Parts: sequence; C-alpha cells; structure tokens
Amino acid sequence: MPATPSTTVIVTAPRESVEEVRDLVKNCGFKKSVIVIEGGERRQDSVAMGLQHLEPGTEIVAIHDGVRAICLR
Repeated sequence: MPATPSTTVIVTAPRESVEEVRDLVKNCGFKKSVIVIEGGERRQDSVAMGLQHLEPGTEIVAIHDGVRAICLR
C-alpha cells in the first residue's frame, strides 16, 4: 500500500509579525499542520528559509506569494 502523503504548510513572516501570524493560524482551526517561521529580508530569502523546513523526502513544493493574494489596485 502506498504511503499517505502528508501536507504541511510553511508560512514565512517578517520577524516582527511571526507571533501575530502564529496566533492567527492557531485561531483559524486549520486541519493541516501549519508551521510559521521567520522569513528573510527578500522574498527569495523567505522562500529559502521555508525550504529549509521541509520534511525529509518531500517531493512536491508549492510556493505562493500570499502578500499579493488579494491586491485590488
């Protein structure tokens, strides 16, 4: 029987917002595992930080630029 894939969401946030984002995630009631970590100075640094927290054996990664998720202007 094939292994069941796990889905962990890794959120990077600015240093000054990590605790606030953790509280938001905690209060949202997500069913998936969500890890909030400090991001980097630039977007590419934040992506690199997130990749460092992947579970061993991870084969698929999706990266989403959540900062501009709902820009109307």
